[in-house]
Amino acid sequence: MKDRFMNGLIAGTIAGISALLIDLFFIDVLKFGELRFWDFSSILLFGSKPQTFWQIFFGTIGHIGFSAMGGVIFVYLIRLISSHYLYIKGIFFGLAIWFFAYTTTYMLKVPHLQNISFETSVADYFSSSVYGFVLTYVLIKLTKKTTMISR
Repeated sequence: MKDRFMNGLIAGTIAGISALLIDLFFIDVLKFGELRFWDFSSILLFGSKPQTFWQIFFGTIGHIGFSAMGGVIFVYLIRLISSHYLYIKGIFFGLAIWFFAYTTTYMLKVPHLQNISFETSVADYFSSSVYGFVLTYVLIKLTKKTTMISR
């Protein structure tokens, strides 16, 4: 696809869903951590962890929307930097979002996000790495070659 914005939007959406699945695997299957991505976005969107299906749904949509926005930012950022070593840059971008989100909510003293467990932090670290990797992979597939991203 030739539209940079749409490439970023699609790649960010797919990467966000992939990260969400990894996050759920850590928390629900491995029982490693307790704050899911939809919990995080729900707290930011309406002030508490979700209690109903519709709150979980809305929190999930919030997470995916934020992920899509990240994809758009990444595709334009790569244009300014370079398209070399894209996978490293993608993973770094995913981890930068993770770090920025955690430190911002801590500094702003967002209720329910002040004391995030070590396990949740580790699960989100790996999920954010997957986000960056998948984001890069999908962008490359959408553009058919890495140089298309930097145009």
